[in-house]
Amino acid sequence: EATLTVLGDAVFVPGSLMEERFNNANRDAVNIGNVGAPDQVNYWTSFDGPVDVANNFSRSVSGFFIPAATGDYVFWTCSDDDSDFFISTNDQPDTKRLCAQEQNYSGALQWLAGSTTMKRSDTWSPDGGTTMPYSGGIHLEAGVRCWIQGVMHEGGGGDNHSATFKLLAAADPANGDATAFVSGVIGHMEAPAVEPIKVSIAKNADGSITVSWTGGGALEAATSVLGPWQEVSSTSPYTFTPQAGVSAMFGRVKK
Repeated sequence: EATLTVLGDAVFVPGSLMEERFNNANRDAVNIGNVGAPDQVNYWTSFDGPVDVANNFSRSVSGFFIPAATGDYVFWTCSDDDSDFFISTNDQPDTKRLCAQEQNYSGALQWLAGSTTMKRSDTWSPDGGTTMPYSGGIHLEAGVRCWIQGVMHEGGGGDNHSATFKLLAAADPANGDATAFVSGVIGHMEAPAVEPIKVSIAKNADGSITVSWTGGGALEAATSVLGPWQEVSSTSPYTFTPQAGVSAMFGRVKK
């Protein structure tokens, strides 16, 4: 008897963001995905991480921002050491755009210190000041999930990492103000659920083979590794006789 696993649909989890921490990695390596599997995975109920946790690491904090109101938004990143903040106006990570950077470092929740113009999206400039593409805010629709990601690097000494936002016309946050990315407006996707399926295979005296399984799904079969797969039974058990001249038969139970 063998146990197979089947992946279900990914699940949206409201109220938290996912932190992936990579030891001895720099920010650029995380941004391009050249870091392998994370050394730690944690979950934040706001975009404000723990202070002074380690040295020589980078992290990615990602998930969704679900705006409560339609409007033009300004975003901040704050960190020790450097960080990038990305946003997409939809739920797709591959459409994210860089909109704020802490280029040196700031103390925890110091929104108006450090890289004061580059760390906020409305004065951030990709060329050092000639252009400010988001000076009019970034327009978002109420209730629409927007992908967000903060990537931060820590060398040595103290460390912190946070991000916040406001509507364009609202007052700026003061140093020390809590992040606005709180549980009511954030979420993340969990990996697809794993559902076990137990499969037993018995060879019968007459040369036939009986396949039994529990956990739902349909039995599919193919006569080569490349398929094509064909459904042979949606109910268990199923008995079949291998085809004459077929050197191998491959099977799977598919949800």
